[in-house]
Amino acid sequence: MVNTAALAYMRARQLPGPLLARLAGYGKRHFEDGQAWARHLDDLAITARAAHP
Repeated sequence: MVNTAALAYMRARQLPGPLLARLAGYGKRHFEDGQAWARHLDDLAITARAAHP
């Protein structure tokens, strides 16, 4: 689920602003399972997790 609390968590974890904007601006907020979530991320062109030292 992408809600206010989830976005705040991602912001606190320093997810880049443009990625947060994509997630916040997209209409779909609930996902059936992990595969549906992964497809959603692909649709938003969020395909790799950046490593932070």
